[in-house]
Amino acid sequence: MGKNLIKIITFLLIAFFVLSACCHKPPPPISQTELDDLRAKVEQYEAQVGTQNAEIEALQMELQQKKVELQNLQDYEQQLKDDGFLGEE
Repeated sequence: MGKNLIKIITFLLIAFFVLSACCHKPPPPISQTELDDLRAKVEQYEAQVGTQNAEIEALQMELQQKKVELQNLQDYEQQLKDDGFLGEE
């Protein structure tokens, strides 16, 4: 009885997967209009990303300049302290 039950369940599973594979319908094709719309959106997003990347690069350059300015001011402050013009805080 147990072996027959296993055979029946196995047969039903195999039949299910075979029928699922045979009856599967591919998605409908995309129309040219939809494809053109998607391409336009991709181009728009690429342009936005390009603009944002340029802004990021400009901000990184500005940050680097500010770091250099800060370091120069810290060096100048240390020089003034070393020369005795500023007291230790």
